[in-house]
Amino acid sequence: MGRSLLLPVLMLGTFGAKPMYNGGTTESLQAAVKARIPARIHRPLLTWWRQLRRKPIPTSLLTGLEPVSRIWGLDRGSAIDHYYIEKFLSRHTADIRGATLEMADARYTRKFGGDRVSKSDVLHLVAGNPEATLIGDLATGAGIPRDAFDCMIVINTFLLIYDVRAAIANCYHALKEGGVLLAHFTATASRCPDDAAWAGDFWRFTSASARKLCEEMFPAQNVTVTVFGNVRTATAYLYGLAAEELQPEELDYRDPNYEVAILVRAVKPVANS
Repeated sequence: MGRSLLLPVLMLGTFGAKPMYNGGTTESLQAAVKARIPARIHRPLLTWWRQLRRKPIPTSLLTGLEPVSRIWGLDRGSAIDHYYIEKFLSRHTADIRGATLEMADARYTRKFGGDRVSKSDVLHLVAGNPEATLIGDLATGAGIPRDAFDCMIVINTFLLIYDVRAAIANCYHALKEGGVLLAHFTATASRCPDDAAWAGDFWRFTSASARKLCEEMFPAQNVTVTVFGNVRTATAYLYGLAAEELQPEELDYRDPNYEVAILVRAVKPVANS
């Protein structure tokens, strides 16, 4: 392979193995490379390059008194809980349809909704977020229309709301009949930094508490709980390692005693059905 092809492939591997948060440059580069290089060439090379870049995590990183990152590994790659969240949402893309509501930004609606989404709204607690179409409070229901959404994606949110029961109730009321709540409940994580847009950091959940909370509003048969994590990923996440620094088999192994991310799918019933 000539240098004109090899260089873009290596660039694709570099950015693909450790995502950059720079407003879409990574996606544009990957699209350009994939457009120029046949899949039969760039796919095996990308796999090889990612494997080459993966190195065993030094034991010293997981025994010190200080984390390697205080922002969940986002300065090193992608966060471990994001890996789990996206794995869950990718299994439920059919639910992300019609009128949707997401918290803070529409990243997951855009990524997993596609042309199934007819209207995308974004909720934020305070003014100033350019992506927000609604300013409202999930805890009180203020500013949130009722019976309006086919799907709500609520990620990294319930831990920041003290009255979490009221927040889940308001999700229920905001959904149309047959609407779906796709929600993330934080199980293992460092404390969130103070932020004016957040009321605070109040909760960590278990799969049992997440299920119980959702079943107070949604019928039990309409609630499905999926749990991800193990002692390796829990430790790595607390130390601030990125998902790219672990092997897929480490990320995907599940130990019910070490919950990292809890994901819930809850469906609002249709009357008289």
